[in-house]
Amino acid sequence: SGGDVGGEVKGGEGVGGEAIFKAGSGSGIGGSVDIASGDGSAGSAGVVTIRAGNTGDSGSPLDAGHISLLSGQNQNADGKGGSLDLIGGHGKLGSGGNVVISGGLAGGESQDSFGGSIDVVGGNAAEGSTGTVSLRSSSYEGNSLGRSGDVNVASGASDGLDSGTLLVSTGSSILGAGGSIDVNVGSGSSGDGGKIRIASGQTSAEDGKGGSISVEAMSGGFEGGSVSVSTGRGSISSGGDFSVKVGNGGPGSERAGGKVDISAGFSEGSLGG
Repeated sequence: SGGDVGGEVKGGEGVGGEAIFKAGSGSGIGGSVDIASGDGSAGSAGVVTIRAGNTGDSGSPLDAGHISLLSGQNQNADGKGGSLDLIGGHGKLGSGGNVVISGGLAGGESQDSFGGSIDVVGGNAAEGSTGTVSLRSSSYEGNSLGRSGDVNVASGASDGLDSGTLLVSTGSSILGAGGSIDVNVGSGSSGDGGKIRIASGQTSAEDGKGGSISVEAMSGGFEGGSVSVSTGRGSISSGGDFSVKVGNGGPGSERAGGKVDISAGFSEGSLGG
């Protein structure tokens, strides 16, 4: 094996010593800093580990060390700030490397202990629009045997109390309209278009109810919002069907099937709906 290089900066009794690695500045282009592990010709390549220090067991509620990855600022009028890229390794003949971002484990045994959170936020803006957050899989542009990747968004399961909630919401606006939520599926050039399926959760508890699905337009100062459900047009064959079905009741005379209620709105100053 190659030789090792190690070093440690000793500190005093209160604060440990600092170790600073910094490239030099230049009137044209500043110097670069490259941290890389060694290649492995016949085995695994080396690992790069960057970690902050731990706290001791002092009994005080102190924080462990932080890791900050910051790209550079741009002082020019029309310039952009530096980018920060986290990219898994390329697999020349196999799978590409994964990128895993995980919050920290909570080792406390009380309900007040929470695992670390992950917060992904677009950048703020002094005048224009704030930054966008995009979560997507890569497109596939190879031969006909492949497919594009999936995007999975799910909350965690629970062996104790309730499982986590999945909340999708847009922001409010003081001077303009509230943000929209668009759920669009892909079109198919040589096959069927994509499907949208919304299903509530089931339960095996004897006194439990299956999850509900609620679609509701909200009230407005002038006019209430509308709910529109329509099926697709068929260019050559039939148009799409529209089916409303309620569930069956269980065995026994007191367990009726579900009801279908359709009612129009009431109006105090004009005609009802």
